[in-house]
Amino acid sequence: MKIRAAKSAARADEEIYYMVHEKNADYVDILNPAVVKAFLKCTYEVYKKKLGEDFGGASMPGFFTDEPQFSRKQTLGFAGEKKDVTLPFTNDLCETYQAAYGEDLLDKLPELIWELP
Repeated sequence: MKIRAAKSAARADEEIYYMVHEKNADYVDILNPAVVKAFLKCTYEVYKKKLGEDFGGASMPGFFTDEPQFSRKQTLGFAGEKKDVTLPFTNDLCETYQAAYGEDLLDKLPELIWELP
């Protein structure tokens, strides 16, 4: 768990502390390309092998699955509300952001939730 601080524009005199922690660590990281590739291999590729030419054809143009899934982004009801908020995340997001932008994503995370000065 990482604890950070941010100042909101609504109350610049108030320092807001926020915690970042991993939730549902036992669920696979579905934003990871290797995980998605493995999922496709053990599901769609099996269907394709069993159905042959029918897969994607007129008799079987598609199918439904409700897995995998991730929690939906939550928001605050108003700028100063203090409650837990869940955001979809991938395990290497901070490292990928750091490599792309040269800064720590967790320092920018409050900007998804609060209007900062």
